[in-house]
Amino acid sequence: MPSFALTRDGVRVAYEVTGTGRPLLLVHGLGDERSLWSPLVERFAQHFRCVSLDLRGHGQSTGAVDFDPFGLHRDLDAVISDAGLERPVLIGHSLGGFVATTYAGAHAAKVRAVVNVDQPLALATLGEAVSAHVAALHAGKVSETLMFVLSLLGLGPADDTLTARLEQTRAALPKEVVLGVWGPFLGGDLSPVLARVDALLAQLVAPYLCLLGRDVDPAYAHWLAARLPDATLEGWTGLGHFLHLVAPDRFVARVREFVADL
Repeated sequence: MPSFALTRDGVRVAYEVTGTGRPLLLVHGLGDERSLWSPLVERFAQHFRCVSLDLRGHGQSTGAVDFDPFGLHRDLDAVISDAGLERPVLIGHSLGGFVATTYAGAHAAKVRAVVNVDQPLALATLGEAVSAHVAALHAGKVSETLMFVLSLLGLGPADDTLTARLEQTRAALPKEVVLGVWGPFLGGDLSPVLARVDALLAQLVAPYLCLLGRDVDPAYAHWLAARLPDATLEGWTGLGHFLHLVAPDRFVARVREFVADL
């Protein structure tokens, strides 16, 4: 059974704690939920205290009306406080990678490090893709739209079981959640969003590991280095957007190595 942390805006955030040791806070992506981390929690819990949560609008978390992606870090802050976590390492996948990054920027003293799993922070391309499908979202085609966006990101060698799981969780996601999370990208002019990202990264001082499930684009490497010069950026060719689930042992080993070097 999960515990629940209460945010300042009244959201009850479901979370679970497994294992002992240095704390890891695991943050899922849009349309997923904390249970998707289970194969990794089983491995991490041998060495760490693992805390996985459901972001507002997902899983068993309840009561949200605001899904602004720049404010979702409130969910993390509530769980960190409620669970008594001291400077956790944040591990976020996709949207969760962005949320972990915003939290580290807003609460530098509360974070030990960040592992961003396949969420590039140069958001112009994502914004263009999202804007092109807003009509489908308004029509209620949530699962179809999200799975299409995932296909653009690349599922890699994800098996049928994982793909079916992704479709299932996305089918249960209310369109209001997706429209709220993608809201900043739907106004046409992305410059305010991109400026907010730059301001956020200027505040981020935590050690930062970014893992992509494809070859690293040199242009993105240059973009990231200009903003986070000490960040480590790695491309795991051919593994796709869910690289942590496709290659869990490799992922856990890399995170353990990263944490040991802190």
